[in-house]
Amino acid sequence: SYDELGGSEYLKQVHDVVSGDIPALDIELEKDTQAAILEASKQKLMSACHDVSEGGIAIALAEMCIESKLGAKVSLPDDISPAARLFSESQSRFIVSLPADKVEAFEDILEAHEVPYAAIGSVEGKSLSIEELLEASIDEMDKAFTGAFTQIMK
Repeated sequence: SYDELGGSEYLKQVHDVVSGDIPALDIELEKDTQAAILEASKQKLMSACHDVSEGGIAIALAEMCIESKLGAKVSLPDDISPAARLFSESQSRFIVSLPADKVEAFEDILEAHEVPYAAIGSVEGKSLSIEELLEASIDEMDKAFTGAFTQIMK
């Protein structure tokens, strides 16, 4: 993740701003990442997988928690601003959940494809907790998402 908020949903929704440089795309990394995710999928290693695009890591995790009705406890590297940690739309990123007995095989695939990765948390509880940055129950997130969708449809 990089401190890239230009053109992001965060800027649009929170600050009513549509500007800035959009995140850079490393096409080789994108190709390698897609190949690794496809291989892991074919080997049925993942319980869940979600791209990190529109909205950043916080939105991807929230959508995964809402869909699965499972919570997550997450820690993110703190080398970028808190807003970017949650909402950066840096390219070529996925959130993957997998059983402990499949972690080594998954890491082998990522390393073979030269894809950087980090273990950022665990599936647990009934809320999404991202350190001191965010704490929301699955019910709260589901209501917010459903309410936003209802407003868009009006």
